[in-house]
Amino acid sequence: MNFFILITGYFLIVASIVGYGLLFSFLINKKYLTLNIGYLGIFGYFFLSFISYFTNLFTPHSEIHNLVIHIFGILFLIFQCTNSKIREILNLKKEYKFIIIIFSISILSLFLSKNHDDFPYYHLPYTLNLVQHKLQFGLGNLNHGFNTTSSLFYFNSLLYFPFLKLYLYNSTTLILLSFTNLILLKEIIKEINTKNKNFIFYFRLFSFIFINIAFYRIAEHGIDRTGQILAFILFSLTFEIINYKKFSSLALEKILIILAIIISLKSYFISYLIFLPIIFFNLKNKINFKKFISLRLLIFIFFSGILYFNSNFSNSGCLVYPLESTCINSKEKISWSKSKSHVKKMSNWYELWSKAGANPNFRVENPDKYIKNFNWVHTWIDKYFFNKVSDTLFGIFFIIFVLFMLFFGKRKKLDKKIKFKSVFFTIMFLFIIWFCKHPSLRYGGFVLLSSVFFIPSSIFLSQKKTEVIRDKKIIYGLIFLTFFIFNLRNLNRINKEINIYNYKPFKEAFFKINNVEFKKELIGKNIYLYKPINNMCWDVPAPCSHAEMIKAKKIYGYTVYLRD
Repeated sequence: MNFFILITGYFLIVASIVGYGLLFSFLINKKYLTLNIGYLGIFGYFFLSFISYFTNLFTPHSEIHNLVIHIFGILFLIFQCTNSKIREILNLKKEYKFIIIIFSISILSLFLSKNHDDFPYYHLPYTLNLVQHKLQFGLGNLNHGFNTTSSLFYFNSLLYFPFLKLYLYNSTTLILLSFTNLILLKEIIKEINTKNKNFIFYFRLFSFIFINIAFYRIAEHGIDRTGQILAFILFSLTFEIINYKKFSSLALEKILIILAIIISLKSYFISYLIFLPIIFFNLKNKINFKKFISLRLLIFIFFSGILYFNSNFSNSGCLVYPLESTCINSKEKISWSKSKSHVKKMSNWYELWSKAGANPNFRVENPDKYIKNFNWVHTWIDKYFFNKVSDTLFGIFFIIFVLFMLFFGKRKKLDKKIKFKSVFFTIMFLFIIWFCKHPSLRYGGFVLLSSVFFIPSSIFLSQKKTEVIRDKKIIYGLIFLTFFIFNLRNLNRINKEINIYNYKPFKEAFFKINNVEFKKELIGKNIYLYKPINNMCWDVPAPCSHAEMIKAKKIYGYTVYLRD
């Protein structure tokens, strides 16, 4: 039954990721072994993404390629489990029980029939292109969605296996959500017996509840929501490091890795680099430059950045698409590059779409005028604020209201001044930029909007007197209730998919792939383009595109796609 095949494959991938997290720690900094095991999972994702970017320079990610990579990760984990010193450092028996429980609790969301709209359009075709071909140039000429890259696509390309084929692709977002839950829960539980809980504790509790209730549907995560989930970790770590009495290089290294992953997921998160000068400004008198940060980590992040921006550049001729200043808009220099007018047009299109000026059935008459000077606000409120933003705000306020009622108590005097203003105003600054340029929740709005309210609420709650025993019961109750709602919403979703799409979670647990008729077109010497007929690409052989007037050639063994 593919029900058991799906679950088995899922847990084997989790084991491989943890194995690579351990390997990453041995190679970069063994102090990582002392961290919350959720971080080892996040680091494992980072390392495997690096491997994916690197190996695709030379070879497609075939089934054999992927089996070799993940068998090594699983064997490395097993080998380390036999090492008594590692078992003691990691407290493996306790940690692995915890990880199995958390990943098992969330597994219902893995069973789905329907994917999001972008999945057959460019998410799946892009990933299958990595499975079937090594690095190619000018992919953006085939599909404008191919202009942007993501570490999620590259990681997913490592999940193409015999029997399972492409059906583990959605597991990546669930795995990253579950590792984030591990990080948040370990930190929350660590402070559960503390009498005077600080505002970071409450912020993590707010974050945990929000991401599991708001982001329960894994198929809708795409690459945007996954980055926002990790951004909650980034914010809490930033609060933590600037409130330490002594500088912690380990904490800063966690921040750098999380930042690198977030940016690799979606290029617009590059604006989050602003947190680094904020951190240095707050710690300028505490940083010990002799023990600043691991040189190995800096080198690893540097080469990861080269691979990431190389992937962007090979797709479109831009380091960050559609940021015009990062593009080489010259066909003479870069034969596959996008024209200046095209990059500007697409930049305006993304802004128009996020400001509710266009959708599949509607477009405003004068787009250039519409997106300027807040001309869009009225339409945005009418078509987007109600009901998407308003529903999210209602959820945020309801979570705050519940926690206020549960942790209500008399005010207490804070023992020390907390440092939060610089981070809070940075988040407010990012929120204003988001609202003025791309006010769609998927483009970073969830984490910014919720944090604007969660931070002051967390500070308020940290000034309330509470009882440890009572708090303990409340917190465990909230954790249980959060997972209960997460699974209840997924059960309701599965039931709808059974009724609407005839989904059979036990017999046909994999998500549905549409059968697509396609034609094969010769566009260069021994180079073919596959064109779907009256449908999106889905799993049509790669490269798949509806584009016309496409030509291709080989340069030093690499395929380059050109538009006439």
